Amino acid sequence: MSERLPELIDPRKAVSNEAGFEGQLPLSQFVRLRTMLDDSAGSVHYALRFGRDDQGRGTVTGHVKTQLRVRCQRCGGPLLLPIEGAVSLALVDGIDEAEALPDDYDPWLLEGRLMRSADLIEDELILAVPPIPSHADGQCEAPAGAQAADAVASAVRAAADGGKGRNPFAELVALKRNRDE
Repeated sequence: MSERLPELIDPRKAVSNEAGFEGQLPLSQFVRLRTMLDDSAGSVHYALRFGRDDQGRGTVTGHVKTQLRVRCQRCGGPLLLPIEGAVSLALVDGIDEAEALPDDYDPWLLEGRLMRSADLIEDELILAVPPIPSHADGQCEAPAGAQAADAVASAVRAAADGGKGRNPFAELVALKRNRDE
């Protein structure tokens, strides 16, 4: 039976009870994630299942799904980033145990008895955001005014060299030659 995620959860007890949780949380409640967003409107859908795998490890499996509003790091324009992340965690008590996990699992280091359950979802969302969010190749638009700025810069360069197309490095060579003489 799936139920709403409680604010605090005892992961070991949830594993023992084979608890399942499904629902939605507002993106605005995730303080760390909000710093990465252009707008925190919307919500994240989650489905989490606690249990044990074939080797008896305590696990959390499921998914998170949302759309995040971020800034494209290439053009600076708005970007709607679809996030659909699979959750595949194994509960661990230390670094040695985490390093021994198979590649199928990410470690969830247990630091106390109770944990904020929303932190688990927020961590998964943060990990799903690419390091440099950007539009697909060829889909970025030039920032507003970029074409006008390029035209002005070209006009200034043309006026500065009198339309002769002088090479600034040739001028530096000439200055050096004059100084050495």
